[in-house]
Amino acid sequence: DSAPHVISMSYGMPEIGVTKGTSALFEAMMMKLAARGVTVVVASGDDGAASSLVKRPWSGEECWAVEQFGLQPMWPASSAWVTAVGGTMGAEMGKPEVACASNETRYWEEGGAISLITTGGGYSNQHARPDWQTGVHDKSGRGLPDISVAGHAFAIVIGGGWLTVDGTSASAPVVAGMVSLINALLISQGKPTVGFLNPLLYRAASSANVFRDITEGDNRCASFGAPCCGGYDAAPGWDPVTGLGVPDFKALEAMLTAASP
Repeated sequence: DSAPHVISMSYGMPEIGVTKGTSALFEAMMMKLAARGVTVVVASGDDGAASSLVKRPWSGEECWAVEQFGLQPMWPASSAWVTAVGGTMGAEMGKPEVACASNETRYWEEGGAISLITTGGGYSNQHARPDWQTGVHDKSGRGLPDISVAGHAFAIVIGGGWLTVDGTSASAPVVAGMVSLINALLISQGKPTVGFLNPLLYRAASSANVFRDITEGDNRCASFGAPCCGGYDAAPGWDPVTGLGVPDFKALEAMLTAASP
């Protein structure tokens, strides 16, 4: 049977809520898709490093979930067989990009809008650090996201009308669209599709022109109106807020076509 070359997923839940059986089944399916040359892209989440659990107070305690369970990455973005995509803000104003976060205020005085979400990220508690992240971070779990693109004031059309939305659910399909365009070029050249993307992305991290490093912002707060219960800061190189950074499409296209046999 034929399979799509790219799959984009904008679904997620706190990793702690995923059963071992569900996780194992998903991993097996993702490995099969990778073997068939399918790229799977997943949104990293919209509630920072602590996940949507912090939006549910318990006995008056806002951050009880972090105290009890620790920071929670979103699944299935935490799978090692998908490309996890975070969100940035600033590009919508032609400003330098920073991590998309509900507590980000640096562009308010210039007319920037409040972000309704905070990009998700962190380290998996279920999946070990994959080989392609060796030397990228020193944690035992798979780190996410892998890359990021714009996720704030994203223009969409619903029912014929324009409006703006925030969310890594918008960021992920942008990356899927990029990969689809690159696949179309590869196919026109008689080459195989990109397939499992992550090893190629991390191999390209040493090339300064493929990713625009995002070094400002954090994912310590959940979505707008929810508490700030802990998280991480963006930093030079890969970080658990924006990953490797924002890909430059033409540089990414050149890298992936050159890597194709």
